[in-house]
Amino acid sequence: MKYIRQISTGVSVFREAPHTDNTISNAVIIKKIPLSDLEVIDESLTEDEWTTKYLDDEPWSLKMHRTDSGLSRAREDHIKDVLDGVAQDASEQVRYDNKVALRATKP
Repeated sequence: MKYIRQISTGVSVFREAPHTDNTISNAVIIKKIPLSDLEVIDESLTEDEWTTKYLDDEPWSLKMHRTDSGLSRAREDHIKDVLDGVAQDASEQVRYDNKVALRATKP
């Protein structure tokens, strides 16, 4: 599997299947990263391994931002401050617990 990594950060930023000669140009356009800061990596990865790697490489702030759609910061604070960390239902509790765990990893 080939994917595009940003040189300055070491973060995996883009992948297309199938990978073509245009993939790196597409990464420049979509990710708005200069071509000089991108490199093609060829590595033997399964789809699951790629997904794990991509999510692990994702900046903390982006991971946290993604959690806001499932549980806003205001709702998170309400659960913490008013409901003593106990959400209204099981699915919200899982989102809350995951978000609190992610917040604890802030660099």
